[in-house]
Amino acid sequence: MPHPTLLTHLYCSVTPKSTVDRPSPLYSPAKESTFAYCKAIDKNTCRVHSIAKRLTTLLAIPSIIALVLQSTATIQQAPAQYIGSISPVGVPRFHLSDGSTTCAGKAFAIQWFHGKTLLICPLHLLGPGAGYPTYIEAKDVPEKVSSIDVLDFTGKSVVATAQHGLLRTGWPVEKARGDITGDMMAFELQSGSRMPILALAPNLVPVGTKVWVLSKNMPATSQEVERFPGVVTRSFNTGVTIALDGKLTAMGSSGSPVVNAKNEVVCMMVGKESLERTTIMGIPSNVLYARLCQEIPR
Repeated sequence: MPHPTLLTHLYCSVTPKSTVDRPSPLYSPAKESTFAYCKAIDKNTCRVHSIAKRLTTLLAIPSIIALVLQSTATIQQAPAQYIGSISPVGVPRFHLSDGSTTCAGKAFAIQWFHGKTLLICPLHLLGPGAGYPTYIEAKDVPEKVSSIDVLDFTGKSVVATAQHGLLRTGWPVEKARGDITGDMMAFELQSGSRMPILALAPNLVPVGTKVWVLSKNMPATSQEVERFPGVVTRSFNTGVTIALDGKLTAMGSSGSPVVNAKNEVVCMMVGKESLERTTIMGIPSNVLYARLCQEIPR
């Protein structure tokens, strides 16, 4: 859950021009305890020894707990693997107020205050770069988007539904001038969502961090997410750049979460630097959180 006292200062820096990731064809974390040894005063009785044994058990509990926590922390440090039928990433299908629908890119869910969960995705999914005929301005999203169905990677099952656009400011990445952080939307997930919740990393990701893009090509024959590894090469509050180990073969990956070894979202992908699809750009997690805090009542 995001820390409510996190403060974010946005600094200006020039980031490379990005290109929107085109949509897919679908218009869809011992030491044994010591104690004061109890000597038996009366060697003919075992009462004191019995008490000492009980103390041993009780005093060992904190060490056992510490070992469990240490083991858990070690497990959480390992790169997360998504196994099972439900992916933490889905494909948003937008239902618009004029009765039309459009489906493009990716989306993921995060925990918010008061038990709410939010669906996060880029604003440019509602624009020509993602197959929609015109740009929908950020201020108009709450009125023009009636609801969103989140599809699994097969495109056959709805895993979550979202409503109520929560942001009224922003700009698509195509219109960014050195700052790509305006390219985001947020909606409130409805009850019954089957999407796993991802956590936002609290700080700006450092250069050199190993990360993974969570995405998949559409339509797919399975629902498991794929992981595309890379390394952070530039990191500013105005945008993060990641050099991938190989080509991002998953088309329509705008909106994909990029996670670190703790499975925390370090940024949301909003574009790529080149047609080779080996360098991508994203909005850093601390700025995602700051933007949400600015516009969503807590």
